[in-house]
Amino acid sequence: MLLEIESIMVSLFAANIVLGFSMNLVVISALCRVSEKSVRDILLISLALCGLLETGLGYAIELYGRLNVRASSLICQMAGFSVTFFALSSIFHIVGLAIERYLSIVCAVNARGYFSMKHRALYIIFPAWINGLVWSIAPFLGWGAYKREPIDKYRCSVLMSDVSFVSWSYTIMLLTFAYAIPLLVILYCCLKVQCTLNAMSKNISDPENRTRDSGLEATKQAEKRHYYMVCAIIVSFFVAWTPYATSALLFSILENVPNTLITYSAFFAKFSVVANPVIYVIFYKDCRKQVKKMVCVDTAVAPLEA
Repeated sequence: MLLEIESIMVSLFAANIVLGFSMNLVVISALCRVSEKSVRDILLISLALCGLLETGLGYAIELYGRLNVRASSLICQMAGFSVTFFALSSIFHIVGLAIERYLSIVCAVNARGYFSMKHRALYIIFPAWINGLVWSIAPFLGWGAYKREPIDKYRCSVLMSDVSFVSWSYTIMLLTFAYAIPLLVILYCCLKVQCTLNAMSKNISDPENRTRDSGLEATKQAEKRHYYMVCAIIVSFFVAWTPYATSALLFSILENVPNTLITYSAFFAKFSVVANPVIYVIFYKDCRKQVKKMVCVDTAVAPLEA
């Protein structure tokens, strides 16, 4: 029974690597084909790059260690570092996207001119990558550690079952600044944006302001698309990372917690690399149009020559 479960998990893991790598690669290629890139496009390219590298480096190395029992501890640690680095960078990119949407809609007058300069996307991208690097490299400097997990010896991750103050403090700070605070920022931005869109919709639907039906319909459609986007952001974040964050917190404050909690919650969180392209790019009209151009094949049959 255990061998069957292990075989299924390995197959799913390999499929997740292939699917996550290919989807993020398609996303990057599609967005690079957009003629007039916006700040949002550049942010999405950087986010997709996080997913691409997370699967192509971190998960691929971890899969190698899973299939090769003689893999060295250094390979194991590099896999743990890569996964942590790119996963944290992805979270901070998501926060940046939420802030960009907040500024563009709630503070539309000032943000329109500010985000007209595409290079200002770097003001969000660089802090996202730097934050991910700082938190992921700290265990190599003595704050926390990348060690083989008690059950899954092939995988190295931040040691969350260590009761020492150094490990405990790193876990608590990581959960605070890389999970709780980003989650609060995302929720605040999304709620404020939704309230603003609702107010705009009510104002436009007022008979005194209803001058153009086409404008009203466009606003309703934009609000509907944004509502789906907000729901996807919240659900994706909760579903992918909450089990792992919860299990890490339990390991830090309780004793006799089953080690399998980390195993399955970490495995589940890995599927976020597939969810991110769907949520942040496939729902994006310009990217969807480019993806269709890339993957669709002309089925028209050329006429035969006489």
